[in-house]
Amino acid sequence: MQRRLPPAALSAMKIPHLSLPFACLMALAGQAAAADWWFVPADPDQDRSAAVYVEKSSMLRIRGTGRVTARVWKIYRTDQTADFGAYRSGKIRVTLDCEKKEAGSDSGTYYSAFGGAVHQYRNPQPEMAPIAPKSLQEIMATFMCSDGKKPPRALPVYDPSRDAEQRFLQYDRDRPAKRDA
Repeated sequence: MQRRLPPAALSAMKIPHLSLPFACLMALAGQAAAADWWFVPADPDQDRSAAVYVEKSSMLRIRGTGRVTARVWKIYRTDQTADFGAYRSGKIRVTLDCEKKEAGSDSGTYYSAFGGAVHQYRNPQPEMAPIAPKSLQEIMATFMCSDGKKPPRALPVYDPSRDAEQRFLQYDRDRPAKRDA
């Protein structure tokens, strides 16, 4: 005697052939969610020597202190030099005191133009310094102190390194037009 399965069980048996494409879509959605970098644009009169990206999912407001921490990725237009050598970008854990307008860095890694790590550091107690007007730190502070709501032109970006290349090309295209005007 054969037993007949209820209709609900039959429909559940038909799903496995759809499960692989569905699993692939879910994996891609998970990757997109993991890449939570936001481009924070500079005003025309601010420093444009680097493109600034903030990982919004890493932002953490420290209660009762007026401080915010987040991972920041600064990608520079040209190589920068320091005691440890030349670097083109840096992923840094930044702490901002929004009330006192000060910034410090907990830890970070600097990368060469080819993507290799050049230098790493860790500061358990970051030294806080005043944020200079129109600086890269002021760009980060605008975004982080507003919990990612300002400036309104901030955009989510999947691949900051490719995005920065395109932005630098656009800056270079716009620059001659401004000189001619």
